[in-house]
Amino acid sequence: MTETLTAVEMEKAAANSMFTSDQKAKLVIRTEVLKEAIRKVSGTIKPHNTIPALAGIYMHANNDRIVFRASNSNYSTEYIVDDLESFMVDGNEAAIVFPGKKFADIINKMTGKNITIEFDGLWTKIKSGGAKPSLAGMHHEEFPRFPEVNPQTSFSMSAASLLKMYHKTMYAASTSETRPVLTGINHEIIDKEFRCIVTDSHRLSRQYHNLPVEVENMNKTVPADTIKEVIKHLAQSEIVELAFDESNVIYKMDSATIYSRVLEGNYPATDRLIPPKVQTTARFIVGNLISLLERVNLFKDDTQQNAVANMIIHADDGQMRVLSNNTSMGQAQEDIVISKGTGNNLVLCASVKFLLDALKTYDVNEEIEFGFVSATTPFTIRALSEDERNIDLVLPIRPTKEIEDEIKDFNPGEGEDDPLLKRNETEKMEVA
Repeated sequence: MTETLTAVEMEKAAANSMFTSDQKAKLVIRTEVLKEAIRKVSGTIKPHNTIPALAGIYMHANNDRIVFRASNSNYSTEYIVDDLESFMVDGNEAAIVFPGKKFADIINKMTGKNITIEFDGLWTKIKSGGAKPSLAGMHHEEFPRFPEVNPQTSFSMSAASLLKMYHKTMYAASTSETRPVLTGINHEIIDKEFRCIVTDSHRLSRQYHNLPVEVENMNKTVPADTIKEVIKHLAQSEIVELAFDESNVIYKMDSATIYSRVLEGNYPATDRLIPPKVQTTARFIVGNLISLLERVNLFKDDTQQNAVANMIIHADDGQMRVLSNNTSMGQAQEDIVISKGTGNNLVLCASVKFLLDALKTYDVNEEIEFGFVSATTPFTIRALSEDERNIDLVLPIRPTKEIEDEIKDFNPGEGEDDPLLKRNETEKMEVA
């Protein structure tokens, strides 16, 4: 099967289109510029689209700019090339919807300095170096129109700040469609306080950002799929502008503009889930705790969806022991020093996966504090260097058996004796 379509096949494809076109134009564009434009929008295309045009990349070129678009059921991405030194158009304008994957594959394999695209109705000839493939497209009117957003709330903020908020929270989004609103990130503004909240009913993450100016209060939930695409562009931007209306949100960034629907339904009231006061606290260095839990996670039977961390906490003594459940392989036992602890002794169980998901959003050298009320109520995790409103919340799980609250032979491994070193030193002394 050849990589490109023959002229006859292209004409047949164009004939099957709802629209016809007699456009004739030629676009010359720097190869690296076109590749970058395709990269910006092609991640939006989802496989198995029921609307053929949604498997494509929309392009509209005139003498002032080239607009690239891609869309799916949740969001749409637009990227504009307006550096007049990087392209030129011979003819008034040209517009088409290229088959997305095929077009991207062809362009990404081009090695010439420039790429020339000749438009003749609904098919094109593409030239670069010695390569001269041809490709059929669809009429640009078959591509869905972007929503017209009349913002009720809009604000700008540092792209790095929003990127951090998303990285810190999105792990807690639900993957179940039972409650669709929980599959997104809730965005709320109250009196200049912007916060992102995510929960799947078993864990929660919340991040705050203070806005410099007054904006309209707002509560909207953006799909996690949209957030994943936005994250790709935030890292390449300095400022991001968000604009919400009743049903949509627009992200305007340096590198792209993303249009998205918002999820229907009211997000649950999460403030009541967060304990106003804790009874027991325990502080750890993140990296040490992650290493411990990853070892505990090795002791998981094939029948278990997640490994279990049975935590015995002696806060005032600065001791915590973590045990896995007994499995056919055995049982993990890990001791770790609490750098600072207060409150009563406590025994509780939690999902290792949920703990690791939360902890891996922190820097490994960060000192964090766990806050506990009881063995059955959600416990908090927060960084000591952060705004105390920024927290993660994990719901304990019911233990499968009774666990002793005594810690015998506490051995965290810090300052552990080295018997081999002692033996070797003794032998050296005896020889001497």
